[in-house]
Amino acid sequence: MTQERVTVTGIPETKAALNALGERAANDAEVATQAAGIVAAAARVSAPVRTGLLAASYAVEERYVVNAIEYAPFVEFGTDRMAPQAVITNAMEASAEQVAIMYADWLATQADAVGLEGKASG
Repeated sequence: MTQERVTVTGIPETKAALNALGERAANDAEVATQAAGIVAAAARVSAPVRTGLLAASYAVEERYVVNAIEYAPFVEFGTDRMAPQAVITNAMEASAEQVAIMYADWLATQADAVGLEGKASG
């Protein structure tokens, strides 16, 4: 049986870069706000419409999708007399792939910025 040796280098540098990436992620609300915007747009399209007020009222505050219309929670979660419409849940499911691609692009850009590009080799 032959023995092979493997030498791993760059662990401290990679660890430092990953820590920097984590700090960037924690401090970057812009990408989360963009994701919320994608979900809010999907909610506006999928919301049930009588007057259009509910659909038009989905908005983004910081990194959250919000709706200030007082009956929005009843539409979302239902009542004892009405089934839930799950507008936000459906919007999240409908936009999941688009949001995932956006986050993957953001992550690749941030990884490059902290020096993680080219660290893996096969």
